[in-house]
Amino acid sequence: MIKYLKYDKKEDIKIVKSKTDLNIQNKSNTEFIININRTYLNIERKCLIIQFIAKNISGESCKLYLYNRKKEIKQVICPDETMYMKESPRIYSFAISIPAHSACKIQDILVKENDFLDDQINEYFQSDTLIIAPGYPSFANKYFWAFVHSRAREYKKEGMDFDIAAVQHIANTTIYNFESIKVCKTDFLTLRNLLQLKHYKRIIVHFFMDEIGQILLATDLTNTRVYIYGHSGDLLYRDINILSTPYFSTPKPLSLDQESYSQWKDRMIQKFIKKPNVKFIFGTNWAKQRSQSENHLLYYNSDIIPCPVDEKIFNYKHKTSELRKNIVIIRKFDNINTYAIDIDVKIILELSKRAFFSDLNFTIYGDGDSHERLLSPIKHFKNVKIFKRFLSHEEMAKVHEQNGIALFATRYETQGIAAAEAAMSGLVVITNNVAAVPEVFDDNLGILCPKENYKAMADKVEYLYNHPEEFSTLSQKIHDCVVRTCGYKQTILKELNMFDQDDKVSIKNHVYKEQEENIILSIIVPAYNVERWLINSIHSVIDIEHSNKIEVLIINDGSKDKTESIGKSLQELTTVNGKSIVKLINKENGGHGSTINKGIELAKGKYIKMMDGDDYYDGECLDKLLLYLENEDSDIVLTDYVEDWAPSCRLVPVLNYEHLQPGEQYNIEDLCFEGYGFNRFGPILHTSTFKTQMLRDANFKISEHCFYVDMELNTFAFMASKTVTYYPLQLYIYFLGREGQSVSPESFKKNYKQHEHVTLKLVKAVEENKNISKLKKKCLFRNIILPMVETQYFICTEYLDDNKPFLYFDECLKSYRDIYNDPFIANERVSYHRRTKGKTITSKKYRRALSKFKIS
Repeated sequence: MIKYLKYDKKEDIKIVKSKTDLNIQNKSNTEFIININRTYLNIERKCLIIQFIAKNISGESCKLYLYNRKKEIKQVICPDETMYMKESPRIYSFAISIPAHSACKIQDILVKENDFLDDQINEYFQSDTLIIAPGYPSFANKYFWAFVHSRAREYKKEGMDFDIAAVQHIANTTIYNFESIKVCKTDFLTLRNLLQLKHYKRIIVHFFMDEIGQILLATDLTNTRVYIYGHSGDLLYRDINILSTPYFSTPKPLSLDQESYSQWKDRMIQKFIKKPNVKFIFGTNWAKQRSQSENHLLYYNSDIIPCPVDEKIFNYKHKTSELRKNIVIIRKFDNINTYAIDIDVKIILELSKRAFFSDLNFTIYGDGDSHERLLSPIKHFKNVKIFKRFLSHEEMAKVHEQNGIALFATRYETQGIAAAEAAMSGLVVITNNVAAVPEVFDDNLGILCPKENYKAMADKVEYLYNHPEEFSTLSQKIHDCVVRTCGYKQTILKELNMFDQDDKVSIKNHVYKEQEENIILSIIVPAYNVERWLINSIHSVIDIEHSNKIEVLIINDGSKDKTESIGKSLQELTTVNGKSIVKLINKENGGHGSTINKGIELAKGKYIKMMDGDDYYDGECLDKLLLYLENEDSDIVLTDYVEDWAPSCRLVPVLNYEHLQPGEQYNIEDLCFEGYGFNRFGPILHTSTFKTQMLRDANFKISEHCFYVDMELNTFAFMASKTVTYYPLQLYIYFLGREGQSVSPESFKKNYKQHEHVTLKLVKAVEENKNISKLKKKCLFRNIILPMVETQYFICTEYLDDNKPFLYFDECLKSYRDIYNDPFIANERVSYHRRTKGKTITSKKYRRALSKFKIS
């Protein structure tokens, strides 16, 4: 692609071409852009694989820009990065950016189009250890989550093999090398898909994001050790207002929404605490104790391992007494008062009133949105030098050499890495006796001052100024102290030993009890090619206290993958004294409905509940439900469910029955009045637990070889039921957003005849049933029948290109005039197509074909 380069010649731009590469040196003060004089077409919007083969020579990193037709930058790619772009413009082009005073070597830009990328991305993940973090350093940002890189670099030196996933809410995946460590920057869905296919021996999580918790709960971790490293707000979430309080203000109490979120996070963390293969790692004991006391948790399996301070980069060098006059501040200047830069400023103002002030030199490094405001009181001093920029570790080490004292006032620390780095270099750190600071710096050193007491901190500076002979000794003592608390032996070596020791001990699995004679609940699991999800799904229901009160019927519907072998292993795992909680039933493929029919036929439980093979349950809620069901007599027992949206990685509770009194038995007729009982499609399958005998007495059969049959079970069960009880348990976790699900537009289009069959079957069943009241029939029409009819019309008119399906369905429905003429059905869209005999439906395919050439 180099031959297509186009650029303006400039005196301060030096470009040397060879057969294999292009050397570019930008000596100017501005960015230099080289356009690629070629336009690319991606009419079908396939995934792109873009590889930027380049190398930085000096200065900042060059970048590859991807533009759309409007010359808007859609992606930025750094040297030696391979980007897997899921969504790209139909027409695009490239340009190369070389920053001011920088040089680089460009070899090539490779572009491929592809349909599927998961397999190629997964080729990167080949190790038995996975490190997950929200970010990782790159050429674009060398200091982003640098402490994770510090650990990874040491792991690699010790011969440990690992994969790294920097996971964020982004659209694309990028694989790159940073300082000889390969990194995959990707989205949550890609990570989830990976963990459903690949089983890791060890997963290390830095910063426990909600999304990562959601993914791990939906992942088979039975033989994986998980290490969760807490870093401030992820496990100290009730301190969020302290951690985000602006300067010159006080923390606000948690709002109702914040407390509600905190309670949700408590429950999530508690699920991981109960797992014997999960260990929580805290940087300090203070952070652990704070998380336990504020969140009312108890971390049974945990350890204290501080973040490491690199002893080679921050190498100790003897401090002469003269350096005590050089004082440095290295801080972020974001508007967060825990950094306490205002206290550092007050220290300098206090010292300015003392006789020796002119003999001191202050150097301040850092940047942030409050930089000007915070430093305005001291910027007029001649002996205060301000550099508005961040430092690399190497630059920081050089600054440490030139100074003797570091001011690190603070209001809150879970460890204090920057202060520890300064101390490792030999600076005398003056800081505050707050939070975790005393665990890093021994109080006997005499450098810890009371919180907010800037005068006491100024007194420390004055004491060192007046006692030069003590300064050098204290410098050595502080260095030695930090080596003991944050050096290699207390951090990296301790971690590696922990991994080795844990590997020698088998993971303690759940102990199953002998199944009781009187089974309370039969969980029917229709299973067809669900090897990716089945292990986690089943463990979510069997790894509970009262699993001996249930049976799990895996109805294998002729799967062609490993579903059968997984089912057998789960059956063997849960067999005690010849009785198995999990039972595998193999049958010829007959579709989802056939598995429901078989499950109802074989169930031995007092109640029946369904669970698709790719969904899962909340075990704690299931335990509670079982206790309720022991004394329950209602035909239908309702609970809540949660939508697990895989693409956006969101858990969305769905609460359809909040207006019902928990535990109270209702006559179902009383809930049939609009607004008093059920909403659209209610009571839906994910929320319903059915009395087994009621289903058998109803004597129905679900359609086989057919999608959308959940609506049949909903309808037939509702017609047969007389009583209902509700318990507010968010029990069922409904996995949504994966490819191939029956509710996707692609599936509706492909399987419209099956949806039509179910819809017409239910219309006939309800219309012709003489044993249900008019009130119940009206409720069924409102909540199930009419929505299904409307959906079928929508499929015919919006997803299909032929008018024949519309005309056929419309003709069939004429036999049911009340439904046919209902205003909800005979809406403007349907009425228009009825008048025109669906002729405009056929023309849609031509409009769609033309739209492919619409430029984005």
